[in-house]
Amino acid sequence: MFKNLATLHFEGSEKEYWQLLCNMIEKSPKLETLVLEGLYGISDCEVGIDGGNMVKVVEIQEYKGRLEELNQVKCFLREMENLEEVKVNTSDEIENKLQLTNDLLALLPKRSSKCNIHVL
Repeated sequence: MFKNLATLHFEGSEKEYWQLLCNMIEKSPKLETLVLEGLYGISDCEVGIDGGNMVKVVEIQEYKGRLEELNQVKCFLREMENLEEVKVNTSDEIENKLQLTNDLLALLPKRSSKCNIHVL
């Protein structure tokens, strides 16, 4: 168990890495900030987080707006019951940041309706 882990920066593109991430989140009761990079490699919700978590901030690096990335974000956001803020740092390939913001808002669970989204 990672009892005192408050921030985790994670990068991975293989299914096994994402399962590892889910396990780390489950075993980190104080984890509040999750930074994700490399959102590709999984096109559906093959991995999930069991149990509650305390993640309040999710930051996504180098988001390119691909369908696979959006699906992976969806998988994680639906599990974040305490989410307060989502920060998305887009790559230069993203032209329509308003559409991206709307897509992300549609993914948030109703219990995270007060979550702030920042597309940078």
